[in-house]
Amino acid sequence: TDFGAVRVKKSPALNRCLLRAVFYGHAEACQGFLDRGAEHTFTSPGGAKLVDVAKKASSTAVYKVLKEAIGAEKHHKDANTMKDEDQLNVWRKMLRETGWRMGRMQRGVREQSVDVVVTAAEEILHSEVPDDDTSISAIMLARFLRQRRGQTLTKAHTELRKLRSRLRRQRLTALAKELEAWDSGPTQDRSALHRAVTACVGDLQSNRPTPFELQDEYARRLDALQADALRQPMKICSDFPPVWAEVCAAFEASPSADFVAPAVEGDLQCPKCFMSFLTEAARRKHVKACRSNMGVDEDEKRRIARQAKAESAIHRLRRSERTLRTRADECETEINKA
Repeated sequence: TDFGAVRVKKSPALNRCLLRAVFYGHAEACQGFLDRGAEHTFTSPGGAKLVDVAKKASSTAVYKVLKEAIGAEKHHKDANTMKDEDQLNVWRKMLRETGWRMGRMQRGVREQSVDVVVTAAEEILHSEVPDDDTSISAIMLARFLRQRRGQTLTKAHTELRKLRSRLRRQRLTALAKELEAWDSGPTQDRSALHRAVTACVGDLQSNRPTPFELQDEYARRLDALQADALRQPMKICSDFPPVWAEVCAAFEASPSADFVAPAVEGDLQCPKCFMSFLTEAARRKHVKACRSNMGVDEDEKRRIARQAKAESAIHRLRRSERTLRTRADECETEINKA
């Protein structure tokens, strides 16, 4: 029998009964003894095979039963040999594929590529494992393959957790450097600030675990903890560009220095009635005699408009100041929590 197969306990009494049945030509008795475990390879005390005993007894039926038993055993051995060989080839192939995918996972970890690690791990997870055979060797090989696959998937979950956390930390560090560079720059460009914050928030939101990663309980709890810790800081970062845009708009709406004086064509215009002259002497002569209040009214209108514009800008700046103070208090609270 093959290694690991269940052995049938030999029964000398059955073998002797089979020998007597063959000697006396009882085919049905021979078949019954063979079914109960008697060996057709048993020999007589004189060393003769059972087939030779049947030939000598001229028992065609007994001879046929023995030949069928011999052929069935040979076919069973050939089938088992072929099955074991095919099974081993399948296991070798799966071991090679598992090793190749483990190499891909390690390369993905070195390159910090989550997609490569997840793809390789999912291929290992969905790969088919051959069924156990009846032999101990087949069971041991299948067990080894399953243990190796389980260890590989566990390592994949661990590396993915580390990789996700590392990518979040790197992205937050990059955002801090970008904000420092933006703050120390000659001009605080609104578009640059909006791009930096939007890109960071988008990267953090897209850095979500896959269904394969969520199969791990520790990964689920870690992701929920990190998402909860990042929720409020990301909200503060998202609110900062609109607030800064409001500050910039308030400064832009402030009245400029040239808002008081009207646009004149050189110095040849009367400031009282806005009449233009060809020469400076004519303009001065007209100014002495001019009694118009048009210029005074225009100056008053400009003063009122300037005051309204300045008050609007001050109101927007105060509102932005309150918002920034609120966000600063929220940041302080989150820092203390951390």
